[in-house]
Amino acid sequence: RECNRMALAVLEIRNWASDMVDRDDPLLIEQIQARLLPRRGIFANPDEIIVTLGAQNALYMLATLLMTKGSKVAMEDPGYPDARSIFRLAGDDVTPVPVDHSGIG
Repeated sequence: RECNRMALAVLEIRNWASDMVDRDDPLLIEQIQARLLPRRGIFANPDEIIVTLGAQNALYMLATLLMTKGSKVAMEDPGYPDARSIFRLAGDDVTPVPVDHSGIG
């Protein structure tokens, strides 16, 4: 009951529901750095970790940073349609690369 009361208290809601527009949650970054990434063989400093709103947000950020109009992107076909759309918006030229049962051919 105490946990429930605290979680629903107005001051607590501000703490866990606030939008951190200018930075990621330091505790989340710490957990990603200490627990998640090392299991995948990745070692990163906190300032090298970005938390996105999801796959589309991450792809949009990457496309915006790495692509300009006229950039060429090769993408598996069939592939993720939203990625194709994001890459077209950022660079125009998306070349489909056919995929068969063995992978990219």
